[in-house]
Amino acid sequence: MRSLSVPVLLAALLILAALAVALAPGYASAEEGDGPAAGAPEKADPKKAAPAEAPKLEDDVVILHNDSIWKGRIISENEKSVILETTSKGGGVGRYTFPRADVKQIRRAENIDRAAGGGPHALRDEWFLLRRGGRIVGTRRVELWSVKSRGKPGYRLEEKIEFLAQGPQLPATRTHRTEEVDLDWKPRLLAWHEEGERGKDGDGPRGYSRRASGRVVDGVWRGSVYSGNVAGRAEVRLPAGARGRLGFREHLLRLPRRVRLLDTRVIDPDREGMVAVRAGFTSVTSEPSGKRPGHEFHWEEGGRRLVSFFDAGQRVVREEIAEGLVALPASREQVEAAKGESATKDGASREVRLAEAGLAFTAPDTVWNWKPTLGTATSTGWRVLGRLDNRVLLTDMRIEWHPHNATSERDPARVEAWLLRRLRGVSPDLKVVDQRKALTGVKGAWRLDVTGTLKKESVRTTVVVVDRGTGRVVLLLAGPTGAWGQVRPALERMLATIRLL
Repeated sequence: MRSLSVPVLLAALLILAALAVALAPGYASAEEGDGPAAGAPEKADPKKAAPAEAPKLEDDVVILHNDSIWKGRIISENEKSVILETTSKGGGVGRYTFPRADVKQIRRAENIDRAAGGGPHALRDEWFLLRRGGRIVGTRRVELWSVKSRGKPGYRLEEKIEFLAQGPQLPATRTHRTEEVDLDWKPRLLAWHEEGERGKDGDGPRGYSRRASGRVVDGVWRGSVYSGNVAGRAEVRLPAGARGRLGFREHLLRLPRRVRLLDTRVIDPDREGMVAVRAGFTSVTSEPSGKRPGHEFHWEEGGRRLVSFFDAGQRVVREEIAEGLVALPASREQVEAAKGESATKDGASREVRLAEAGLAFTAPDTVWNWKPTLGTATSTGWRVLGRLDNRVLLTDMRIEWHPHNATSERDPARVEAWLLRRLRGVSPDLKVVDQRKALTGVKGAWRLDVTGTLKKESVRTTVVVVDRGTGRVVLLLAGPTGAWGQVRPALERMLATIRLL
C-alpha cells in the first residue's frame, strides 16, 4: 500500500478523463559519473569507457570485444542481447542492453540467487487496471523478487504506476518505486522516479522529471536527489525497525491476520524523510453477500484513509491507492489492451481489444466501424462497451459488460432465460431459431440465434455470452432477417477471432 506524492495526485485529479503511458522500467543512476540514466534498458555503446570500478566477486561480469568490462547482475539473456543491471555505491540503478555480437565473454557470480533461466527469482508479478468511477485511468504493476544484495539474501519490491494520457493538455505521468530489503523487509536500498510528459504541440504543461535513490548504511539513508537538471543530496536517519512503503505493506500482509492498526513511520525517498502512517486489517473475514469481498485493509496517512481488500494470502482483490483511485487485478494482456483499446492490424482488418472485459476480436474488414463507449463517473454497474456497425449490410454488434457480484447467476440455462426475458421487453415476438451451443475456441462461452420484430423490421440476432471471473460479456450481432445469408459469413468470421485476454 502506498500514497501517491503530491505532484502525482495533482496530475491524477487533472486527468480524471483518463491518464496513461508506457512506463520506462528503470530509474536514473544515483551518482554523477555512474553512467547513463536507465529508463527502458539502454543500448550500451561498446566504444564507451566501461564503469571504472573493478568488478566485485558477487557481480556478474560482461566483457565486450573492445575489452571493456561491465559489472552488475544479468537479468535477461538471449541470442540477440544481454541486459545487465548495475547498482552504484550511492544506490543508483541502471540497466544496459548489449547486442550479443558485441559480447566477448560472460562471467557469472556463483553467489547470486537465480531462477532457472538466470537472474533474480520472481516470487510475484501482479498487474492492475486503475479505475476512477467508471473509467480506466491507468495501469499498475507490482513485482516481488528474491535477490541477493551485496552477497546477502533479501527481496526486491517494485511498483510501477502509469496514468493514461488524454489529449495534448492532459499528458501521461508515471512513477517507479523500488525497495531492496532484508528478510525482515527492512530497507537496504530505496529508489523512486516520477516523470510527466510534456503537452504536445506546445500545449499543456511542461514535462518534468524527479528522482531520488540511495542505500541505507549504518541506519542512515543517503540519497541522491534530482529535479530536472538540479542535483542534491539527502540524509535520513531511520528509527529502529523502520521500513519503506512497499516493505511495510508486505510485512503487514504476512503477519498473522487479526484486527488491528499499527502506528509507524515509513521512509519515503520522494518525501526525503519519514512519514507517519497507521495501517492494518479491520476485518479478516469475507461476506458471501459480496459487501466485504475479502480481508479489509486500511492505510491512514495525512488525514486520508484508503480502504483495500486482500484474499487470505497476499493477493489483492481491490486496492485503493489514492482517494477514489482503485487498482483491480488484471492480466498483462488486459493492461496492454488498456493502452490502446483498438489498433489497426493491416489494411483489411481491425483488432478490437476490450481491457475491462478481457476480450479481443477482429472485425472482418475496414467497412466495419468500431465506436467505443466512454465510461462515466457513475458507470460502475453494467454498461455498453461499444458498437461495431456495417452500414453497407445494415448490421451491427453491441457489446455489453455485466460485472459479477456474489449473487450473480452463473448457470447457462438461467442466464439464457434472463437474457431472453430482457430481449422480449423490446421485441415481444422474439423466438429462438438456433439453440444454445458452445462457442468454438472460447472456453465457457456459448451462443444462440433469435429472431424478432424491431421497429417494424424482422431482425435476426446472434447472441454470444462469455463469462469471465469478474463479469459477463454479452455480444448482440444483429442484421435484417431477409439479408441474413449475406450477413452471416462476415459475422461467423468475426466470431472465429474472439479470444480472451
